[in-house]
Amino acid sequence: MPLIGQAPPDTDPAFDVESLAACLADARAAIEAMPEAPLVEGIAHRAGFADLEQSPEAYLAAFALPNLWFHLSMAHAILRAQGVPVGKADFDGLHRYPEGFSWID
Repeated sequence: MPLIGQAPPDTDPAFDVESLAACLADARAAIEAMPEAPLVEGIAHRAGFADLEQSPEAYLAAFALPNLWFHLSMAHAILRAQGVPVGKADFDGLHRYPEGFSWID
């Protein structure tokens, strides 16, 4: 929400399925309730120990989206490493394979 000058909601969900599902539902509701507002002029934020000032376009392209994809891919990799049967379709929501399909015999 920094793109419209609002701080993101403060969330600290418990690590169980119900709490995470509720956190996702709250995030979806917050996004859907966002007003159509003009983008801010610049976004000042911190990335690790770096203090940054970026245009909305640079923030989105060079920080927000890469950060999203990094964390999503790491969560997906951790789930797979722990034996959770997630695949490409679970990652991107686009790919579909027949039930029981595997590249490995």
